[in-house]
Amino acid sequence: MRTVLVICVLLVLTACGHPASQAPAPSATLPAPVAEAVRNLAAPDRIGALNAAAHEHRGDPSSLVALARDPDVRVRFGAAYVAALWADDGRDAEALAPLLQDEDEATRAVVAGSLAGLGHAGARTTLEGLRESTAPMPFSDPPLTVGRFAAGALAAIDAAGTRR
Repeated sequence: MRTVLVICVLLVLTACGHPASQAPAPSATLPAPVAEAVRNLAAPDRIGALNAAAHEHRGDPSSLVALARDPDVRVRFGAAYVAALWADDGRDAEALAPLLQDEDEATRAVVAGSLAGLGHAGARTTLEGLRESTAPMPFSDPPLTVGRFAAGALAAIDAAGTRR
């Protein structure tokens, strides 16, 4: 299961143009630099600042749920993206599961990729539903669609031997 999680997180990082790196131990609340980086995710050059903040100031994934309900889709995507990076157990999966209902396909895909790696059954269903999406995956380099991201996440999950 841990292998699947690592693969899904690597897919998220690769899609958003950031190399994987080790993160410090989590803290109980949302670190201010991460909250600021999520709220400032208005331009493509800001994904680097978000990645740096997320890796330098690791926190509890459930602390991002409030930001993931923001009216601004960029804020929701940023919060979901960081939550996907930080999630590492079933408790995190349950806290983040409501984000699988976001109206934005890219936000759902990022959360589903991470939660599927944690064994959350609804996440796989979400990824399967997004396979044909032609919506752009924000900040991906090279550019890819949500459908391609979802298909890659499903392939990684299946290759690791986990079918949910």
